[in-house]
Amino acid sequence: MGEKELSDTARVVILTGEFRVEGNLALGPSGRLTDLLRETRGFIAVTDAVVKDLRTGGIILTASFLDVNLARIEIVHPIEGTEA
Repeated sequence: MGEKELSDTARVVILTGEFRVEGNLALGPSGRLTDLLRETRGFIAVTDAVVKDLRTGGIILTASFLDVNLARIEIVHPIEGTEA
């Protein structure tokens, strides 16, 4: 199999100390979430995002695009069985 294209995406959940972000991440040429997180500096771009308050579960915002600060991320995991 060849390398994945830059446009390959994964639907993920990102947890910070205060927020739950669900959205799409562009994975880059390797197609691996781990590689994206290791190679990215500062912020990662999330598309089709929904941000919820971890304490209340209430939706804080929805956005077609937002940047998430890598230093604030505690957990990232793909949502299995979904096409982004």
